[in-house]
Amino acid sequence: VVVYGPSDGTKVFDETDPVNPCNAYAASKVAAERVALAAGIGAVLRTGTILGWGSYGYRAEVLKKAIRRMAEMEDRDVEKSWRLLYEDKRDRRPLWMRKEEWGLFFVKDMRRRYNVIGEGKQRWAVIYVEDAARAARIAAEEGPVGEIYNVTDGKEHRFIEIIDLANYVATGEKEKKMYRCVPRRLIERCIKLSERGLLPFELRITCEEISRELEDFTASSDKIRRELGFEASCELKLGLKDIYDEAYSVHLAKVKKRELKWQAAAKVE
Repeated sequence: VVVYGPSDGTKVFDETDPVNPCNAYAASKVAAERVALAAGIGAVLRTGTILGWGSYGYRAEVLKKAIRRMAEMEDRDVEKSWRLLYEDKRDRRPLWMRKEEWGLFFVKDMRRRYNVIGEGKQRWAVIYVEDAARAARIAAEEGPVGEIYNVTDGKEHRFIEIIDLANYVATGEKEKKMYRCVPRRLIERCIKLSERGLLPFELRITCEEISRELEDFTASSDKIRRELGFEASCELKLGLKDIYDEAYSVHLAKVKKRELKWQAAAKVE
């Protein structure tokens, strides 16, 4: 559904809306649609973000990063570290002048949690991978040639709700929040300071990436449900669980590789 471009936060796109690709990826999807429609070989499916094992794409990678961060992080009392830094009576300098200490604790806290930029109110259109495959089969067998269908789970998901559910999948606890909301203005200001070399660390994100992450995408799948009888049957949690299992298996492989490296080094010594 990226072919429609980002919405204003209230619009729900359907198949009658004009396409408005906002990046090269979306433009490539529009071009592929035109080729398929001109060839007259079948229907075109505009899917939401496909979730599940092996999912890829910008938004799927955002979720993988979030789940990986929440699954791998260590349970450290960073809040206590911040409090001790503020209450340190031995150093009378203002906090902003204590560059090395401030940078150390800021990096620890940033790396400990996944950072949601803004309030996370942007909407995402999603679909589980098995539902997407089933929709493709139905469209191939029963769909009229040249028709266009949006394929989503039919629900409106706010990004913060997805992250909250991902947090539960990764930790198994609803109260233990392994993410935090960071104001967009604060992140953009830190990026500018980092670019000028005024921070003791480098932020690996740009203002353009922030804008892209905050884009609102959602679409209606009423047409495919009405004409072809397609209904998504899998919950969002199942797709997030698959992403978690994949991310955690990669993490375990890294841990095993590190242990083997340490064992080899110990034998040499």
